[in-house]
Amino acid sequence: HVSQAYAAWPGYESQTDDVIREGIIKAMECRSAAYGGKEASESHGPTHKALVEARLKNSKSLENVLLYLLTSNYQYSSMMTSHNDNHNSTYCTDSAFGIMGAMNESLLYSNTGVIEILPTLLESAEKGNIKGLRARCNTQCDIDWDVNNWEASVVMTSDSDNNVVKVRCGL
Repeated sequence: HVSQAYAAWPGYESQTDDVIREGIIKAMECRSAAYGGKEASESHGPTHKALVEARLKNSKSLENVLLYLLTSNYQYSSMMTSHNDNHNSTYCTDSAFGIMGAMNESLLYSNTGVIEILPTLLESAEKGNIKGLRARCNTQCDIDWDVNNWEASVVMTSDSDNNVVKVRCGL
């Protein structure tokens, strides 16, 4: 569990307070060190860590924990996930939905009136696009990017008229 990181995810305080952000980064580093540089065998722990790392905009750590989750035999052929690695337990929806949540969060961060595209883009995602991501400010976002050309674009479709949104790009 990563309850000590609540101010990063599901909270937002780490977005505006560098002291809190740095403290959570240190806590995540200590958590990994406690497991010998690896992750806990229960899928919900590294899944929650992935969500925190995405919110902290720590792409290297996010990529490492996602790689761990996707190569430690948590997924069943149905794409549902096991609580423990190597299918040693029952289904666990935390990782089934959390992995997708972390990926979405790495491509689009939003809060009331703010959208940031590509805040935690993975190094391996040099070029791509995603359509239909929903932002918290009642807006749908379609994002295209090409890191090698330093290009990113977003098409935003608001659910309401006069929806004022600040847009940032993490590239």
